[in-house]
Amino acid sequence: MAIFPGLAAFVASILPSEYRRILDAWAKSLANYLTPYAFFEVPEFYGAGGNEIYDHVQTYLSSSTAIAAHHVSLCRPKNATRNTFSLAHNESIEEEFMGVNLWWTHHVSQRQGNAMNWGDVPLDEKRTYTLKIRKTDKTRVLEPYVEHVIATAKNLKDRTRDRLLYTNVKGKGG
Repeated sequence: MAIFPGLAAFVASILPSEYRRILDAWAKSLANYLTPYAFFEVPEFYGAGGNEIYDHVQTYLSSSTAIAAHHVSLCRPKNATRNTFSLAHNESIEEEFMGVNLWWTHHVSQRQGNAMNWGDVPLDEKRTYTLKIRKTDKTRVLEPYVEHVIATAKNLKDRTRDRLLYTNVKGKGG
């Protein structure tokens, strides 16, 4: 079994780049065909702005689901009243929905190029959640599960949102 990577490296070193690209594409499509799982990436940023689904997934997984993981990041944002839990880098968690097993994995990788900051968020890191579902179950489960995650996250945000009280006070000037 260990001979295949060595053989692939040898063949790649002697083939012209055009044939290597074709061979790589063929190998990737063969691997996609043979794997029983479908993978869905949820990046933190999409295009020029943030990804709303990423925020919902993070909120959803910060509930009791993330506590079940073996490696959890624990923090408390400034001026917050509650702690937040999140999956650590490369940590996975398994969940069941409609009798189907699903897996979430949190990935953090370094971006190439100059490091920049956007507020408190460093932009030199690329954060994504990956959802893994069996290919046979994805058409039946994916859409209801994503709606479940979004609804649960909105409910959690509403319950944990700090209530602020504003009053109208007439000032000295008028």
